[in-house]
Amino acid sequence: MKRLTLLAAGVLFAVSGCQSTAEKAGTEQVTNQSSKQVNGFERYEQSKSHYETWLATLNEAKGLKIYSSRLYAGLLSSWDKAIEIYEEIAADPAKANDRYSLFASASYSQAFTEQLSEVAEKYAAIIKIKTQADLVLSDALSQMHYLEQTDAATVFADQYNDLYDDYSELFAYIVDNKIASAQTEQVNFINKAKDLEEKVVLAKYIAPLQKAMNNFADEGFRKVAAISYAKAEAEINAASSIVKANTRDLPVIEKAVADAQFELAHLRNVAHEVKLLSSVKSDQFEPAVLEYERKLLSVSKALNGADYRDQPLRVQAELIVAEVNKQHKNNNTEKLEAKLALLNSEVERLKLFNASQATLLGESKGKIDSLNKQLQHSEFQIVSQQTLLNSYKQQLESKLSEAKIEPVLAEPKEAAIAKPEQIEQPAVVEAAEPMAVKAEQLAVVKPTEAMVVEFEKPAVVEATEAMAVKAEKPAVVKSTEQIAVKPQEEAVVVTPDNQAVEDSKA
Repeated sequence: MKRLTLLAAGVLFAVSGCQSTAEKAGTEQVTNQSSKQVNGFERYEQSKSHYETWLATLNEAKGLKIYSSRLYAGLLSSWDKAIEIYEEIAADPAKANDRYSLFASASYSQAFTEQLSEVAEKYAAIIKIKTQADLVLSDALSQMHYLEQTDAATVFADQYNDLYDDYSELFAYIVDNKIASAQTEQVNFINKAKDLEEKVVLAKYIAPLQKAMNNFADEGFRKVAAISYAKAEAEINAASSIVKANTRDLPVIEKAVADAQFELAHLRNVAHEVKLLSSVKSDQFEPAVLEYERKLLSVSKALNGADYRDQPLRVQAELIVAEVNKQHKNNNTEKLEAKLALLNSEVERLKLFNASQATLLGESKGKIDSLNKQLQHSEFQIVSQQTLLNSYKQQLESKLSEAKIEPVLAEPKEAAIAKPEQIEQPAVVEAAEPMAVKAEQLAVVKPTEAMVVEFEKPAVVEATEAMAVKAEKPAVVKSTEQIAVKPQEEAVVVTPDNQAVEDSKA
């Protein structure tokens, strides 16, 4: 029975040992799995950061294709593979530490990093070519950039495409390190590009003028108004020459085009009037002449109410012009313009003055603020000194009351007024700071003799020590007034108003 019990105990112990071992192994497995997830998430964060950086970089690098189409295509291919790996990691961050494939020992994060290395290598190769090409082919780059801003690709599509092929070949020379060939071909490219640029500007500005001129020729304006037609044609030719000489000077081109458009409008109006006259029969010219005369009369009436119909049409026009000039002169336009210019200069001067005053005002405000701070500091010091003075005053009054000073007369039987030189100098106690003691009356009365001290002004006591009192003579407080002493028969108190009050009888 005892053996069975021991056997059962051994079995239970073994079972419990197995259970604890299984639990420990399970705990370690969970811990390793958790650690794996944490590491995977960290690697995913690193991959995400690198992905976003390269995504922004390549979005701004779309213009690199012209420098090397082969390297640019390889760059995009490597980037696409990197995106595929990253998307798998982003879908499951814990997968970053897993093997990327059965045939490779690298993890997903390592494979992504290797793919980004290829991207960086190809990107650096293109940038190197770009740096050299920007220096050697700067003229070609500038010319092509200008053509891209015009309508060359639309107006002359075939010629633009041929020119772009020549442009691409220039960069191929740079890739092959044929710098001399690239410079030579650049000259040919610039000549072709200039021709295309000129055609584009002429097509935009001069072609509409020539088209209008051809329409006028079809309408017979060359015969009806030959002089005006020739003048308009000459203006268009001049505008064309200006455009060819200044293909990028837009203000000059627009001015030349505006002048040509004015002559075209003039040609159209003259031809229209000539056609109207040519349609009038020989016996109906008078109404046409009267119509012109009526128009001139309306102008003269509006100017000064005059009627010049008693003069030939040519003279009427001259008189109207003279009246316009006279009124223009009377308006003092030049004087008004000069005055306006003077006023404008005055306005500018006032603006500058206001600006300087604003600066001074700002500086003054700063000084005022500084003075206010100093004033506040001074007021604080005054309050502090006043508090200290009150404290000294209270201490002095307390010491005076404790001293119990009793004045003694030199000759009690005869009343005498001590002269200033006969009065022995009182003991004066100096203090660290002056203190004003305000006392309206100070009277010490003795049964047989009295002494009254009058203070019309505050006595200045400079003492922080106890007062020294002599045995035979009274202590004297320094004052600007004399000390009056009366006989022992009576004691009189003198107020600040110099009024005597009888105090007591001896």
